Amino acid sequence: DKFIGDAIMAFWGAPVKNPQHAFDGVAAALEMVNSQEELNIALNENGWPSVNFGIGLHSGPVILGNIGSVKHLDYTIIGDNVNLGSRIEGLTKYYGCAILITEFTYNDVNDRILCRPVDIVQVKGKTKGIMIYEPLCLIDQETDEYTDIAKVTVQGFQYYLQQQWDKAIQCYEKLNDI
Repeated sequence: DKFIGDAIMAFWGAPVKNPQHAFDGVAAALEMVNSQEELNIALNENGWPSVNFGIGLHSGPVILGNIGSVKHLDYTIIGDNVNLGSRIEGLTKYYGCAILITEFTYNDVNDRILCRPVDIVQVKGKTKGIMIYEPLCLIDQETDEYTDIAKVTVQGFQYYLQQQWDKAIQCYEKLNDI
């Protein structure tokens, strides 16, 4: 849709409604992350610096259309759900995840994309916590490694929620061996 400083905003499902917009967005994010190493090799070969990025995705109703004035008009989206996607992107560096998605996006894609739970966060402008997940791969590209990562993380996260800190730490430490 547009460049915002050093960020890019994209959206799916408009102008033509797309029932799998959440899947298409997460699949595109996975492709971007999977292509990053190859891109950085090509950039470095040309003497340019590597790129590193974080991607935040959220699904929900937005205001869509031509927004602006006679002098400057953009076909774009605005609204609270756009802001939430931006806030989630801002958490990627903190959590060390290239991609984070909200529980709303997760609910739309979890039958086709393997994800692992990351945390429950309360972002600026919200009074209620929201669950965030890290997408790992398309389910049809799932490997034993990704399956093990997801299983161990789910168990560790359950211990975390139950405040069984020692058990949670043990689970998360297992990830170093996967």
